Amino acid sequence: MNGFIAIINNDSPDALGRLRVVNNAVRPLTLDPSDTVGLNIAANHILTAAEVSGTTGTVIKQVHTNTVGGTLSCIGNEPPFVGSFNTAATLEGRCTGPV
Repeated sequence: MNGFIAIINNDSPDALGRLRVVNNAVRPLTLDPSDTVGLNIAANHILTAAEVSGTTGTVIKQVHTNTVGGTLSCIGNEPPFVGSFNTAATLEGRCTGPV
């Protein structure tokens, strides 16, 4: 993927079994200089595991307010990267819990 990634509001208990977003280059959705988010994974309910790794680009990459039944892993993503308000059985890397 080379562009904008948004996976949001899949919040029913069986919405997503597993999520894997790996080795992507992100950029703003528009040419508007105020558009600074290139990755937004938020408010999802994931039954087993989620991985967000190897994301590149100078725009903000954020993973927040997700609930994961197993491991939520955010490793090897270029800054700026924000992980917050996530809950999981195991948190790895920068997908921190409540901030």
